[in-house]
Amino acid sequence: ADAENLSLLTHPLVLALLKYKWNSLGRYVYYLALIVYAVFLCLLTLFITYTPAPFNVYNETGKEMVDLSALLSDGSAACTDI
Repeated sequence: ADAENLSLLTHPLVLALLKYKWNSLGRYVYYLALIVYAVFLCLLTLFITYTPAPFNVYNETGKEMVDLSALLSDGSAACTDI
């Protein structure tokens, strides 16, 4: 932004127009977008939290597949079976 044109935004007519646009439509669009984003973020968090990891690790000693998501979700955060 040019510093010389920045003073145009502080003109009372421009400020009145911006306030009118915000009060007429701007805030509704802003708050609707905010609500949609918050719902999306909550749903994405729930999906990531409750979806098991799509990978497993092969345990060489036990000759079986180890589910890492089950091991890490119990709170110990240590994979002793690998």
